Amino acid sequence: MKRSFRYTAAAATAFVLTASAAGAVSFSRADANGDGVVTYQEAKRVFHGMSEVHYRKADTNGDGVVDQREFPLLNNMYDMLYRNNR
Repeated sequence: MKRSFRYTAAAATAFVLTASAAGAVSFSRADANGDGVVTYQEAKRVFHGMSEVHYRKADTNGDGVVDQREFPLLNNMYDMLYRNNR
């Protein structure tokens, strides 16, 4: 199980580093209440149409919210799966 987590984490890191940030949303814009994390409700406000499944995939530590460290993955995931397919 640990091995697959390492591969998943490595894949997520590679995804963040290689994906385009052309339409990036700032963390401060997404974090509407300024509490330092982006909830799914906040994410839906700026990432129109994003599914909860994709939001949860960006929550790499599994705490139920996306923090600043995880936010680039959320941003890039949205770009790759939603924005570029319109």
